[in-house]
Amino acid sequence: MRSRTPAFLIAALFLCQIAAHAVAQRGGSLDQNSGSSVEIDRVQPSIAAALQPGARVTFSVDFDYTLSAPSGYVTLFIQSNSGTIGFEKQRLSQGSGKLTLSKEVEIPKARSIDVIVALYHDDKGPTSVTDGRTYEVKRE
Repeated sequence: MRSRTPAFLIAALFLCQIAAHAVAQRGGSLDQNSGSSVEIDRVQPSIAAALQPGARVTFSVDFDYTLSAPSGYVTLFIQSNSGTIGFEKQRLSQGSGKLTLSKEVEIPKARSIDVIVALYHDDKGPTSVTDGRTYEVKRE
């Protein structure tokens, strides 16, 4: 039996991709309404190196977060211009901390790859709290 992705999940991923382009080069964000924040400290590989299509790459992202809601989660999205190519999710409890999320993906033929960290509240739904970096992909 074939599984279908709910339309709201596709819409949420699309909105994350749009938000990532807005914050990709400026650093972390703070949700003014919630007091939650996320800021990337380090990404591997370095964003200075262009990625090779077809290569398997492990993205590792170190970041600081503050979650003002009682509970929530943080998601690492790895996206190309054609959609999400990988993600990792971690549950969080209220408070602040440092985390590292990693994911191995195959680099598609694309202009760029966005690596995005997004914070969500369980009780309030999606937030505008994201931080991201953009990688160039080599042309073949």
